[in-house]
Amino acid sequence: MPKKGNIVENWNNSYGHLKTTYSENIDTPVELMNTIQFEFVKEDIEQYIPDFQKGKILECGCGGARTSLYLARRGFDVTCSDSSPEAIRLAEDNFAANNAQGKFLQDDLLNSNIPSESFDCVMSFGLLEHFEDLRPILSSITRMIKPGGIQIHCIITKKFSILMLMNILLYPLRFMNNLLHLRFNRIFIVSYRDFPHFENTFTAEEYCGEFTRAGNSILRCEAGGFLFPFLTLPKVGNMLVKAFHEGLYKMIRKTDRTESKFWHIMAPTFYIVCRKRKSL
Repeated sequence: MPKKGNIVENWNNSYGHLKTTYSENIDTPVELMNTIQFEFVKEDIEQYIPDFQKGKILECGCGGARTSLYLARRGFDVTCSDSSPEAIRLAEDNFAANNAQGKFLQDDLLNSNIPSESFDCVMSFGLLEHFEDLRPILSSITRMIKPGGIQIHCIITKKFSILMLMNILLYPLRFMNNLLHLRFNRIFIVSYRDFPHFENTFTAEEYCGEFTRAGNSILRCEAGGFLFPFLTLPKVGNMLVKAFHEGLYKMIRKTDRTESKFWHIMAPTFYIVCRKRKSL
């Protein structure tokens, strides 16, 4: 069973107030990072799926399904699934606002109705860190993939990283801001990070080990998001992106395509690509 913070109602609350969340502009730090991640995913699908033009792709725990939408706009066959009704509503709104085609399923991965071996690629972004036990969820995801197919995951795990250091440094500023605006509810917690969902603390090695035990071979295990915390500094990030857009784009593509142990220690995310073995 999920811990108290990782429940559908919390995810509905997270998505319920959002209208559309997709953009291909690159004027802000979030837009820049999203665009680069979209590109990485597209490149890996094209590299690791031989007949990728005909491949079927599933984004599970899709939220607003921004990566799927990026792929759909480029001709990919995408399906988006999530256990949260508000997530599916947001995904559908994003696709409708961009005149894109996709399929949408409300589905619980731990009790999934998705047929076995029905997708060439299954992907997730900010999903796997919310499970206490990786084995059931990875078994479920791997089951959905055709033999020889791939899965791609961006995992924002709870660990020591440059993001943690930045949250600590910004804590006094956020605390004073909440105090001045009379936001006293959970002020000590939300001033560090306002995130009501459970997060595990598995290492990249532990994730890779569980992927392997589930019947996959690791193709990539990269560290990501190292520069992102610096770009989210109040009133600084947007100026940096606008002033040094091209240089930051090149730098992020380089730092987020590395398996360096140092970057794995400091970076806040893991980007893992693996292939389902043809005989299990």
